Amino acid sequence: MKDIVATATEAARDMAVRPASKVLDAVADRIASRIRARKPKLNVVFNPQQCFWTIGGEGQRDGSIRELMSIHLRAAFAHDNPHEQIVITEAYVRGAQPRFGTFMVALPPSRVTDATIAMMLLPIKGKKGKPFSSRIILKDQFGRTYRTQNYTFRWAESPLPPLPRSS
Repeated sequence: MKDIVATATEAARDMAVRPASKVLDAVADRIASRIRARKPKLNVVFNPQQCFWTIGGEGQRDGSIRELMSIHLRAAFAHDNPHEQIVITEAYVRGAQPRFGTFMVALPPSRVTDATIAMMLLPIKGKKGKPFSSRIILKDQFGRTYRTQNYTFRWAESPLPPLPRSS
């Protein structure tokens, strides 16, 4: 009699455990898919010696030069998704639009990447000759946006020659 009760008890335990493991597997799969689907956290550490802003120029059809805000930054980038590479495709500051989108910075998983990003923006958000503080907004290949911490870019004298005055 004891053997029958023990066998029945083991069978009941076995039946109870099987469905629980299937439920736990389903829950684990859902959690894993959400972790993979979430936007990674991007860490940016600016190199203060190579972060500055200045005035750049864009040639116009009539021969004039249109002034643009030029921000140059060098930083160490890392993110927390061990399964996905992030490719930064666009960078700008709030309230300004990038004029050229020709760079891409690939950030592989589980690595720190040292990279340079140069932005040409309109309108000019800083005052010439003064440091400029802002967050940089970065956009990846999936259209997700990341905001850096606020950073103060030093002013660098413009390499452009003075614009001729029209009479």
